Amino acid sequence: MHKVEHEVANKRFLIQDNGDTAAVMTYVISSPELYIIDHTLVENAYRGQGLGDELIKAMVEYARKTGLRFYHYVLLPRDVSSVSLNMQMFSINNTTIHS
Repeated sequence: MHKVEHEVANKRFLIQDNGDTAAVMTYVISSPELYIIDHTLVENAYRGQGLGDELIKAMVEYARKTGLRFYHYVLLPRDVSSVSLNMQMFSINNTTIHS
């Protein structure tokens, strides 16, 4: 398990390995209660190790503590001529994540 840092001033959750960024998830603040996750990246050398899951778990824990809601926007290119938009809402309470 890796240590996830939450850099509030930089609006990101981060996992580092020996000073290098292994994974990062950034967000923007839409309102005092709503944050939008706008970027998630796991460097190639660290893929398949569950780092993306660890970032999400840290975000969920932060949301539970603060009562915030997060939206996660993901743009996935399907081919050269089209882009698909996938939007999920995470509404977090004490025990459940709805998506």
